[in-house]
Amino acid sequence: MSRFLDNCLKQKVTFTLEMGDRPTKATFFHLQEVTYRISVFETFQSLYRAAKTMAYTNPIEHYKMFDSFVTFLVSERRYESQNPDIQSKRATAYNTMLSVVADYRKKYSSYVLKNPCDYIDDISSTMNAFLSVWLAHRNTYIEL
Repeated sequence: MSRFLDNCLKQKVTFTLEMGDRPTKATFFHLQEVTYRISVFETFQSLYRAAKTMAYTNPIEHYKMFDSFVTFLVSERRYESQNPDIQSKRATAYNTMLSVVADYRKKYSSYVLKNPCDYIDDISSTMNAFLSVWLAHRNTYIEL
C-alpha cells in the first residue's frame, strides 16, 4: 500500500508541475484523480493504524468504520462510456469490486475474534484485496 502511495505522491508532483501557466484538461483531470487516490489510500492507512489499537478494544466498531468507507467508495460517481468495450470493462471491474465486498461482509458477519492480532492481519488482507479491485475499477475511468 505504501509503495503505491509513494508513486501517487510522485505523480502528483509531476502533474502539479505540468499545470504551470497553461494547464491542459488532461493534466487537470490526472491531477484531480491522483489527489483523490492519495486521499483514499491515506484513509486506508489510517484505518489500518486504528485497527492496531481497536482490535484490542473494539474490533466491531473498527469494522463498521472500514465498511462505511468502503460503502462510500462503492457508490462513488460512475458514468457511462459511448464505447461498448470500455463500458463492458467498467461493468466487469465494478462487479468484481462488489463481489469482494460481498465476500468480506459474509466473512465478517460470522467473524469470531480469537486473537486481536488475527483481526489485524485479516482486516489488512481485506483492505488490500478491496484496494486492488477498487484501483482496477478506477483505472477503467482514468488510467494513470
